[in-house]
Amino acid sequence: MKKILAIILALIMTASLCSVFASAELEAEAFTGEGTEASPYLIKNAKNLVYLQKQVAEGNTYAGKLFNQTNDIDLANAEWTPIGTSPKPFSGVYDGCGYAINNFSMTQNPGIVGLFGFICATADCEAGVANLTINGKVKIDGIKDAIAIGSVAGWCYKDATDGFKQIYMINLTSNVDFEIKNVTNQPRFGAVVGYAFCTTLENCVNNGNIVYTGSAVSRVGGIAGQSNRSVFRNCVNNGKISIELSNGNATAAGICPIVTYKVDNVYTEFVNCINNGEIKATTKGNSACYVAGIASNPYSSGAKYFFKIDSCANTANIYSATASTTYYAYNGGIMGYGNKSEWYVTNCVNTGVITNEGGKDARNGGIVSVCSTADGDASVAFANNTSVVPAFAYSAHDKGTYTDDTPAATAQVLVDAIKAKITESQIKINGFDTTPKAQVIPETPVTADNAVYFAVVAAVVAVLGTAVLKRREN
Repeated sequence: MKKILAIILALIMTASLCSVFASAELEAEAFTGEGTEASPYLIKNAKNLVYLQKQVAEGNTYAGKLFNQTNDIDLANAEWTPIGTSPKPFSGVYDGCGYAINNFSMTQNPGIVGLFGFICATADCEAGVANLTINGKVKIDGIKDAIAIGSVAGWCYKDATDGFKQIYMINLTSNVDFEIKNVTNQPRFGAVVGYAFCTTLENCVNNGNIVYTGSAVSRVGGIAGQSNRSVFRNCVNNGKISIELSNGNATAAGICPIVTYKVDNVYTEFVNCINNGEIKATTKGNSACYVAGIASNPYSSGAKYFFKIDSCANTANIYSATASTTYYAYNGGIMGYGNKSEWYVTNCVNTGVITNEGGKDARNGGIVSVCSTADGDASVAFANNTSVVPAFAYSAHDKGTYTDDTPAATAQVLVDAIKAKITESQIKINGFDTTPKAQVIPETPVTADNAVYFAVVAAVVAVLGTAVLKRREN
């Protein structure tokens, strides 16, 4: 009987290895469908996903086309090549239909990191990704030229000046741990999307942790790394963020650290967003720190920027340290540092402890670190904000109605009220039904990928049956 069990174990191990090696090759196989709502392109396995990547690389943008994922897909930790590049982006709609991409992995530096590299809307068609979970790990050592890093997408882009449609990233969950080391440039790095340019991110959740080291300015966020005229609604970061720089400003936030300017009354907005992930950021250079639970450093070169933060919460501890005695460490539970802006922070709550070391002076605020007026004409409004620690480090403007040193239990009630507002997105991207759907568990057909597995299982059953019969006869 022991000999029989050894044979069975060997057969199972052989089947497992065959399955892994077959998946790790990540060969391409054409998908079926027509890209319409009635007959979407069906992504059934890793081979279909690789085929999509290759087709987009050849210049097929799939603008106005719909993709439906039909089950969980295992990428077997093989090195992934992102779908879409700057000159040849993906412009379709990818609906994960509630399924997952498992064992997503990248260890090389292709210039952009993510399941999708570039997603770009067109003048006629919206684009985006919906209802998808990504599980895996990204571990890259030595980044010199990467421009954007994310799990679902590196770069989401549309040109707001020429009437292009919107990009939507909705109902997405990232369970990807990032370990990005020895970075010498300044990639936009978000756990879900690297750079969100004129993009709506709704009900996006990050559960992965981020470890980041480098020698230049960091732009690291739990949801996105940088935003330009985008909307963050019902987004939650649960992952920890750890940044250590030998030089350069340490910039990080639970949702999105860098917020840039407004055009034609289009703002960046944060609504019903929550950061639950601890953030630690240090720089050993003569540099500043900009760290916050929601948005840390609204920035614009030569132009006013406009943004709103409403009904958002930070529940995590935030810490930063700088070796500088010239620059500050700006830490805010909701927002870090802002000037030259028109911005609004209302109905927000912080329950985290905000601390720093080093710098010219402490700039820790439960709601906002510093609200300045470098250009002399900033328009700022605060109202109905609550913090368990002092709400403001410094503000050149009226702080509005707020309470600080609030009892933790009282503040938690407000956090729970914000959580209760967070719901799944019902947006229909480009008119397609990309609302959340109940998963359909498909039958597993015998294919070239799993034929070996089924054959081994059949052999195992036969061996077990023979052993039982012989034992009964004896």
